[in-house]
Amino acid sequence: MGRGCWWAGLATAALCLSACDGGNSADAHDTPTGLEPNVAVARVLASLGDPAVQRVDVIPAPGVYGCGSPCLRVRITDDADHGVTEDWLGRLIEGGVGELVRTPSQKTLAEVLGAEVVTRTRTGDLVTTPLGMSDSPLGHRFNSPSDADLRQRVADVAAKYGLTVDSVEVLHPLDSALAATLTVPPGAVSWTLYQLTRDLLGSPVDLEGLSLQLNSPSGRPLLHIANGERVRGGGGWFAPGQDDRFGFEHG
Repeated sequence: MGRGCWWAGLATAALCLSACDGGNSADAHDTPTGLEPNVAVARVLASLGDPAVQRVDVIPAPGVYGCGSPCLRVRITDDADHGVTEDWLGRLIEGGVGELVRTPSQKTLAEVLGAEVVTRTRTGDLVTTPLGMSDSPLGHRFNSPSDADLRQRVADVAAKYGLTVDSVEVLHPLDSALAATLTVPPGAVSWTLYQLTRDLLGSPVDLEGLSLQLNSPSGRPLLHIANGERVRGGGGWFAPGQDDRFGFEHG
């Protein structure tokens, strides 16, 4: 397999969904919580349910451009998937904590905090990736369906597009986020990545984020995208030629 390509900051037509049309999936929370950052971090980690997150440190004044103050330093195990999962988990945590920390006068995440992801390379070196200060609006409630309903949604969408479900994981930063791996049969497809992700996200969108990996029948990764709905943006990776195959629109 070729090296493939990585992209970040998905502001493209292919994956720019509810966040680009004003977030019509979300209703404002009635009352901001105003929790202390460490308390908010503990609450989000207790409900998130992903063992890849080792810990989250709250740095009061990091002095790092673009991270904000306070800065959430999210330490995540390296899963060798081109950084897609690490970035996604960091954004889920950033959005959940920001939502719990905000006060009534704070309207965007950039006013509350920033985040960076720390992971270790195969050679043992630590790599820090700033997630930046997001202008994503605060006050969203996604009213996610139950875990069983979300798993059924993945099964239904897979059947619609002629795919096989390999795995489904439902995470809970505050509402729900979905991570799914699907197998694509050989040959050309009659649908686009945009259509597939749109059906998985729901209408209106009721997920905080979506991570989607497509594999070949032999298990070879073809494409992995991960996008946040509470914290706008994301990233992804695709094997050579798979962007054209699935109609991915580059920004």
